[in-house]
Amino acid sequence: MEKIALLLNNSINLLSRKFDSLALELRNKKAPIMNSQISISEDVSKGISQAVERSLDKLVIPSPKITFPEYPKFPKIPTPIINIPETVVNVPPAQITVEPAKVEFPKEMKIEGMDKLLESVNRETYSGNIFDEVNSKKPLAVMILDSKGRQITDFGGEFSAPSTVALRVGTTTISSTNPLPVITRSALTANSPTFATVGVASAQALASNTSRKGLTITNTSSNTISIAFGATAVLNSGITLTAYASFSMDEYSFSTSAINCIASAVSSNLSIQEFQ
Repeated sequence: MEKIALLLNNSINLLSRKFDSLALELRNKKAPIMNSQISISEDVSKGISQAVERSLDKLVIPSPKITFPEYPKFPKIPTPIINIPETVVNVPPAQITVEPAKVEFPKEMKIEGMDKLLESVNRETYSGNIFDEVNSKKPLAVMILDSKGRQITDFGGEFSAPSTVALRVGTTTISSTNPLPVITRSALTANSPTFATVGVASAQALASNTSRKGLTITNTSSNTISIAFGATAVLNSGITLTAYASFSMDEYSFSTSAINCIASAVSSNLSIQEFQ
C-alpha cells in the first residue's frame, strides 16, 4: 500500500508539472485550431475516482516521534547558617540626686486688725432702744443710697449732705413716743397641741386668747372645713381648708379672737397648735 501511495503521489506531481508546462505554452503560443474531440467515458472517470478514494482511505501516515533528553536535576543547596554574636551593651544607671528645698514656716503669724475683728465679733449686741437717745439735739444720722447702693450727696438746690433728715411715720416725726416700726422675731412658747371635732354647724374650735402670738391649724379629715374669727363660720366662705390643708397666722391675718369652724360632714377632725 505504501508503494501504491508513493506511486500515486509521484504521478500526481508529474501531472501537475505537465499541466504547469502546458499552461505556460498556452500563454506564450496560440493553440492551433483543432476539430478533434477527446471524450472519456463516464465509467472510466468513475473508476479512476473510486480507485483514488479507496487508496486514500487506506493510506496511513505514521505519527512523528519527538524525544527530548531528560532535563538534569537541580543540585540540593543547603540552607546557609549565619551565626551573629549577640551584642551586649552595658549602660550604667543614671544617678540623680534631688534634694528637696527646705521650707521654713514662721513660728508665729500675726494678722493685722485681727484683734479688732475678734473684739467686734465677741462684743455683746446693744439691747436697748436706739431711739431713746434720739432728740432734736441728737438727731439720727441717716445715709441715703440710690438703687445701686451709692450714697446720695446732692439733693439739688442748696440741700446737700450731711444735712439733717427728719423721718416720719405717717405724718408724725419719729421720736421716743413715736418710734420707727421694727419687725422683730423671737422664740414663741407653744401651748399643748390639741384638736377639735367640727360638725356641720358653726361652733367654737378655739377660745379667744389675748396672749396669742401665733396659730397653726390643719384639716386632718377628708372633708372641707371653713374658719371664721369671732364670727359665725359659713361653709366654703372665708378661710377654707380642703382635706389635709393647713393655715398659719401671719402679720396680715393675725387675730386673738375665738376660732369658729364648720365642716362639710360631721366628725371632721381639726388639729390645733397655738403659740403665745
